Amino acid sequence: MSIPYSQLNIAPVTQEKLESNDIAQKMQLAQGQGCTSDEEALAVSMILSQDPNPSVSALAKSSLSKWTEEVLEIAITRQTHSKVLEFTVQFLPAFDRIDELIFQSANLNERTAKLIAQRIGKESCQHIANTRQTFLLYPVVYWSLKANPNCPLAVLERLEAFLKQQKSFVDAPKTTVVSKQAPKLPIDNILLEVMTAIQSKPSPALQKALDSQLLLNAPSSSVNGLELEAFSFDFDEEDTFDFDASLVQDSDDEPEDTEFKSLEQQIRDMPVGKRIKLAYKGNKEARSILIRDTNKSVSVAVLKSGKVNAGEAAKYAANRNLSDEVIRTICATKEYMRKHNVRMALVGNPKTPTKVAMGILMTLGKRDLQALAKNRSVSSNISKAALKRFKTEFQR
Repeated sequence: MSIPYSQLNIAPVTQEKLESNDIAQKMQLAQGQGCTSDEEALAVSMILSQDPNPSVSALAKSSLSKWTEEVLEIAITRQTHSKVLEFTVQFLPAFDRIDELIFQSANLNERTAKLIAQRIGKESCQHIANTRQTFLLYPVVYWSLKANPNCPLAVLERLEAFLKQQKSFVDAPKTTVVSKQAPKLPIDNILLEVMTAIQSKPSPALQKALDSQLLLNAPSSSVNGLELEAFSFDFDEEDTFDFDASLVQDSDDEPEDTEFKSLEQQIRDMPVGKRIKLAYKGNKEARSILIRDTNKSVSVAVLKSGKVNAGEAAKYAANRNLSDEVIRTICATKEYMRKHNVRMALVGNPKTPTKVAMGILMTLGKRDLQALAKNRSVSSNISKAALKRFKTEFQR
């Protein structure tokens, strides 16, 4: 198994420990000790769960079974690898809020989307149905959601109508796809389980399951005779979308006008699902085209890619020709709103919600307020509010 450590955000010092024959170091890592972050600890535990040493793998699996919703929410980021997301959904404790978070990830693969769609709770069905980029990228996931008994009919009807309107609805697969389900723990002695629980000791049944690798090698259940393909630790997943290098590889040189128009034509001819995938994977030039896409699901996908830096975000925030949805998404993204140049761009854009713009004003200093008060290109409400705050705070 070839492991892409850098893509998993595993530090070189941790990589050395993982590749060593030092069992003591691996045992420490299996408990999350010595990792630089929760994100790294999750990826490391996934790798060690398949370690050839049974003590290391059992300890890693035991540690994984104790991960809480709060820790997972910190560990899963925009950069989390698709295999780590898939592993988390299939083998770690299930939490609807974590499933919602993963379902929105630009690194989500189709299998993980299906697993989530089939199991998520009633309240969260609407949330993932609103993640339209995922359903446009993987339309077949609709049928996994439909197979979920928790999903309200109204949610399915709205989602089906949306996919048909986008010309992305696909026919039902010949058989129903289902996920692997963890088996019931083999409890041999109920009284012993109760006594150990009272004494705050580990469950004997759980320990037995971990020792036999039961939790990470669970047999599949099936519906209508078909099971979902098994989890694979292959990090070289085949991508169903193939893009020209000019769309995904970054270059220091600015493209010529004719080259840029050629890129625009390539993108314009793509179906919506492929444009969303490109929004996640594309380079700066591709993003500058896709952010202007008339399909809001595509333009917003650019901002969800995790590749947009502060300079790009500020440029988008200042663009009055972009959709309201793009501006609202920037406003709702904390990592963008921490940047001063992004906030200044937003406060000067009339498409920014007034409440947000006024909130930004309260964070600005003397020079920024002076500039806004004199700027005739911003709305009169903003310039007047800037002048009022300037006088109140700095002309006493």
